[in-house]
This record gives sequence, C-alpha cells and structure tokens, in this order.
Amino acid sequence: MRERHRLLVGLAALALATAVAGVVVIAGSRTTARLGIPAAHSGGTTPATPTPGPAADPLAAACGRPPADATGPGISGTWSVGPGSEAGFRAREKFAQIATPHEAVARTDRLAGWITVRVDGPAIELTGACIAVELGSLHSVDTVPGLNTRDRDSAARDLLNVADHPFARFAVATPASLPAALASEAGGATALAGALEINGVSRAVTATLQARTGGGQVLAAGSATVLVEDYGVEVPKAADFIVVDSHVTLELALVLQRP
Repeated sequence: MRERHRLLVGLAALALATAVAGVVVIAGSRTTARLGIPAAHSGGTTPATPTPGPAADPLAAACGRPPADATGPGISGTWSVGPGSEAGFRAREKFAQIATPHEAVARTDRLAGWITVRVDGPAIELTGACIAVELGSLHSVDTVPGLNTRDRDSAARDLLNVADHPFARFAVATPASLPAALASEAGGATALAGALEINGVSRAVTATLQARTGGGQVLAAGSATVLVEDYGVEVPKAADFIVVDSHVTLELALVLQRP
C-alpha cells in the first residue's frame, strides 16, 4: 500500500498539471520511435564481465561470468553488451482529463550482460544469454504538451520495487537455433524463448529478435510484451488519476562486442 500511495502521488502531478493547463492538445505529443537495430559503435571494446563480488559494479555482476566459450569461426564465442546499447519500456496510459490514450516511453543505457554463440557449418546456435537492465536509471523520453513526463519516473521506481529488486534480467539457458541470416550484414529475425525476471519474479517469455553483424560487432534489437501483474507489479486502474494498460512492451537495442 505504501508503494501504491507514493505511485499515485507522483502520477497525480501529471494529471493536476493537465487540469491547471485546461485543455491539452494530445495531437501535439510526439510518438517515440521503437528501439531498432543500433548502428555499430566505435567506443572500443567492453571489458570482460567481472566476477561477482563486493568490489564489482552491481550491474556488471548481475549476470555473472558467461560460461567458458572460446572464440571460434565467424560469430562463434562470447559477446558482451557494449556502449551504444539501450533498453526501455512503453506502456499505454490515459489521463483523466484527456480522451485520447498516450504512450509512455522510458529508456536507459545502463545495461550489461553477454551471449554465447556456437557456429557449426551453416548452423548457428545461441547457447546461452543473460541481459540485465538497471531499472532505477530508466527515465521518460516521451512528450506531452504542458506536462513534465519525468514526474512519473520516481513513481515508476516505486511501482517496480527497485529498492529490493534493482535489475530486470532476460536469460536463455536452453540452446536455441538461430537463422543463418542473423550472422550476416543483411540480418534476419527470429523468436527467442527465455525467462524474464522483474521484481524478483521469473516468468517464461518469448521475445522477437532482429540481428545482424557490422563493424566487428553483433547488432541486435528485441522486444516482448508482458502482463505486469504476472510479476507482482500493480498499475493504476480506472479509479485513479491515470489509467495504465497492464500490457507493457519491453525493448532492447544491443551492441555486442568481444570481451
């Protein structure tokens, strides 16, 4: 109840700002583009994921070390999340004073993790993966005329219970076959099954993955839509200042580099 109260206080600032402003022309708001495959990044390689421990960055240690997997032909081997990567979410919300729904979008570049790939002739297999996102660093990037959408950010942190569970993790433990096109500059798309952990709750989820190679890197984008109540997250409902759709889309844009 304490978290819900703080959430409503934060979100009420948006609704009250609308009431003071009078009429907000929702057509003036800008739709934030979905995260897609990023461009190759020239910021250098990322250091190997450190062994989890007191001195390690908690985010870098959230996925631990990848399994030992020597670099092989093509993209075979271990790849680490590097600079230029982003993660975020988008959720449809409706203010009490506005008839048209709006899409809330938040982003962060605070993510870490790795994937391991095995190549055997034309066959490509994702042998494991773990991507961690620091939820407390998410910040709103959508716009609504007359409102400061970042007023929702502290409320969202309470909603996600980041004090106790600071990271979301997507992990793949069972080897999965990948289309050969994903290992080329042309790229390709596939569905990838894994486990998503939010708020200390892990659920099976299937993500849509697009990937290609470029500049000595693996460039990928993924998304999955989840029901947040499945993770013990309660969003504002009809009786509140603002109504949020329980179906939230999570997005990743990854620049993967050799450790």
